[in-house]
Amino acid sequence: MNSILSSDKTQNKNFDDPYIYLLSSQAEYQQAKTAGVLVRDSLQSEGFIHASPKSQLTRLANKYHKNTEQPLILSVDKKLVKAEIKWEPATGGLYPHIYGAMNMDAVVNVKAITLDVGGLYNL
Repeated sequence: MNSILSSDKTQNKNFDDPYIYLLSSQAEYQQAKTAGVLVRDSLQSEGFIHASPKSQLTRLANKYHKNTEQPLILSVDKKLVKAEIKWEPATGGLYPHIYGAMNMDAVVNVKAITLDVGGLYNL
């Protein structure tokens, strides 16, 4: 079951997108694909897996993934995720949090990303 919290028109644009997004390394993606589920340390420490609306991918990639080897964007169909998704406040707005291991059959697209000549992502 997916829940959505919002009263802001800008945030509602994120809810209209049928996808949520995860930034990942190629190695993490392959391991999760083989296992059939994605499990991250944050599931133990915070109780959920961090995901992102499309509008925050560039900011998050530049903040947390500049040193990620073979970085990827995973497009996840919200309707296919078996664990509960909650939109909760964090820096920059509301973010989707996945409360459980994420079934990998919900990943509908995988895109490799690279830094630009200035050493930043521009997604």
